[in-house]
Amino acid sequence: MSQVVLALISGLMGALLTSVLYLRFERSKMRQDVARRLMGFRYDVPGDEFIRALNEVYVVFHDDQKVIEALKAFHDVTVSNQEALNRPRLITLLKEVMRASGIDTTRVGDAFFETPFKGRIVQR
Repeated sequence: MSQVVLALISGLMGALLTSVLYLRFERSKMRQDVARRLMGFRYDVPGDEFIRALNEVYVVFHDDQKVIEALKAFHDVTVSNQEALNRPRLITLLKEVMRASGIDTTRVGDAFFETPFKGRIVQR
């Protein structure tokens, strides 16, 4: 009888652990996907793809206070057309999204975030 109980408890613990690990993996994957798209489309900030990713930030990072504060700050200057503050606030937002996604930004400076790759790559 006790072996049956132990087997049931063991199975339930295994299922619970698997569920927890899966949810953590999915959360990390969503965060990295939004971060990847923000960085990938930052050459066209007013473009549709960048705006889609930007609109997902609140949902995906709702539990990270620093990301939400950076998002609010960027939103405030964007809707009030304070162009001079847009770039610094965008850089802060991008860096906070990277941090919350587990991506190290210390090896690149602000210029990396400020000046994305542009143009066409010529293949020979």
